[in-house]
Amino acid sequence: KQKTAYEIKECDWSSDVCSSDLTPDALIVEVAKVLQRLGRNDLAERTSVAAGRLRRPSTIVCVVGEFKQGKSSLINAMLGHDVCPVDDDLATSAITLVRHGDQPGATVRLRPDADGNARQPVAVPIGDVHEWVSEIGNPGNGKGVDRVEISVPSPLLQQGLVVVRSEEHTSEL
Repeated sequence: KQKTAYEIKECDWSSDVCSSDLTPDALIVEVAKVLQRLGRNDLAERTSVAAGRLRRPSTIVCVVGEFKQGKSSLINAMLGHDVCPVDDDLATSAITLVRHGDQPGATVRLRPDADGNARQPVAVPIGDVHEWVSEIGNPGNGKGVDRVEISVPSPLLQQGLVVVRSEEHTSEL
């Protein structure tokens, strides 16, 4: 049974819920508990989902499409930085993640070696990313690149947005 507006007004809003000492996610959890006491499990569940989103460190946006259709150009334009290599003869062969960082930089994450041993990440200048992610610089992904993670000081990325660039055929995502 749904509570009436009058019954909701009469609810005991404990000082814990109204405390300014609570973090936003803790406040949302407390609100969910109050909603459960009010019999509004539907809203309590939505509130719990919102709390989970608040705790999640990032939101991922994937830019996926066919070869040579402007994904890198779109990402570069959105971020205001030339982070993804663009060239008429350049096709990308590895997944690229772009996130916020105070200083521009890139890290190449490599697949395990033939024996299954983890390989150390490689720090590279952003200007050299094409040597790791393109078919020209890394034909057939012979270097064993799993992904390249790029950091740039972009206001668009500052709140936790991560842009992932991948080809249509990529099944790793």
